[in-house]
Amino acid sequence: LQYDRKRQNRRLNIERHGKERMELAAQRRQERIAVKQRDLHNIPQLDRDREVIDNRLDVQQINLDNNQN
Repeated sequence: LQYDRKRQNRRLNIERHGKERMELAAQRRQERIAVKQRDLHNIPQLDRDREVIDNRLDVQQINLDNNQN
């Protein structure tokens, strides 16, 4: 009788914790998807930032070239 109760308790624990694990996994999956979508939205901004940086580097290079001549 006690063995059956232990087995039943273990099964209930597995079900309960299994459910928690599934919920946590689903939550993490949602967070990963949200981050990916946020990054996708940020790509145009990143491209603009990169363009600005490239332009600054070009200007610095031109200034260096002019100073050397």
